[in-house]
Amino acid sequence: MTDVYEAILNELEARNVAYARKFPPYYISSLGCHIFNIMNQQKGIYTEAGLKVNTRQHIILVTVPGFGKSFWLRQFLENELSLVKGTKVGCTFESQMSEAGYVGTAKFNSEGVAQESPGLCRNESNSIVGIEEFSAISAAVSQNYNAGLDTALLTALDSGMVRKRLAAGKIEYQTNLSLWTGVQPARYELSSGLARRFLFLLLIPNFNDIKQFKLNRRSSKNVKTNTLTLSKLKAAINTRYDDIMKKLEKVEFDRTIYKKLDELDVVHYEEPLYERIALGYWLMKVKEMPKTLTIKMDPTLDALFDNEKGDRFKIKRGTQLAQVWALVQDVGRISELKLKNHLLDFGMDWQDASDLIMTLIKLKWVKKEVNGDIVAIRDKK
Repeated sequence: MTDVYEAILNELEARNVAYARKFPPYYISSLGCHIFNIMNQQKGIYTEAGLKVNTRQHIILVTVPGFGKSFWLRQFLENELSLVKGTKVGCTFESQMSEAGYVGTAKFNSEGVAQESPGLCRNESNSIVGIEEFSAISAAVSQNYNAGLDTALLTALDSGMVRKRLAAGKIEYQTNLSLWTGVQPARYELSSGLARRFLFLLLIPNFNDIKQFKLNRRSSKNVKTNTLTLSKLKAAINTRYDDIMKKLEKVEFDRTIYKKLDELDVVHYEEPLYERIALGYWLMKVKEMPKTLTIKMDPTLDALFDNEKGDRFKIKRGTQLAQVWALVQDVGRISELKLKNHLLDFGMDWQDASDLIMTLIKLKWVKKEVNGDIVAIRDKK
């Protein structure tokens, strides 16, 4: 009888990681949704309009280099000291991936015989996969990307049914793979088919965040994993896996969930994202799995909903502009040179930084004084 949600967060806090309760709750929820989905595709205990609901919760973390895109994937998935690796939940970690490598392809060999090259979705069909750099995802959610995205990638992320007809033959299979990845700040179109299949997490660091990451990195030096505690945690994850597979017979959503979604004015096609946050949260949170799991609001879930709604709004507004604004707003006044140097550290080039500063001036969020200082003049969240 373990609160697995809290046990994972406690383990991360013991490792002295920064923001252990900001982003990991969503990964823990995704873990619960992943296990549940494997069971639901077999038993069909949760349906909508007569069809089995696919509950996988794919995650994209949007942040600048050095602020956690790879870090959280390693903490959960990379090796035996990670939180999930070595449990009954399959997982793997990839440094980079193309669309063909993800869904697979078929080619003619040197003798003219058609051969299928299975993709990650087939080889790891019941796994959670962390990918540091997924170029197809980065391009597809960008507002500057105009080419048509291969529908095989969309369906692999949505229903899990992959169908792809190529000159060398047809690829067709079902996958339960859950994807965790990250991208750098840019302008993303969240109403697109691909973006609606992802939970977006956002970290636009201000100077306080920079300081906090620095302090946590230093304090985590020589912090060793307690292997006994980790073994107990993995045993608890395995027990939770078995309980979801064998004990759970029904899930029902309390009206408090939809009252909250109405308060947030969530559009209907984004509601499943929040339902999955709640489903995964309670799957991992309850100490003992009941036959019927009631999904309801509580203070923690309320905050998770608010944060996701806020992150999606900021991403729609434009994350690169938010990068500049976060730094200026944090201190109130900063020299233009210092501001640009920090933006260079975040991977932004000099011209883009200059253009974004000018945009903030035109929006009257900041002003530029004669001494070159950039000053915040609008208190805007």
